Amino acid sequence: MNNDSERLMSKCGTMNKIHKVAEKNPTLKENLTASLQTLINLIRSVFEHQFLKDKSFKIFTTASETEMKRF
Repeated sequence: MNNDSERLMSKCGTMNKIHKVAEKNPTLKENLTASLQTLINLIRSVFEHQFLKDKSFKIFTTASETEMKRF
């Protein structure tokens, strides 16, 4: 994440504040998404290897912005 995005994030204490700031600064949203992608992939990998009663967990991709607006 670049310095500008980190500065904006440091001023936010809640997810609601991050969301509001990201609406006004599209680069923050892009940088935040990119910086979280490694963590998202790690968590997805962990869940792909989990089983419950010999059945694997189903992993779904996140909805796009268009899909969320349509819903």
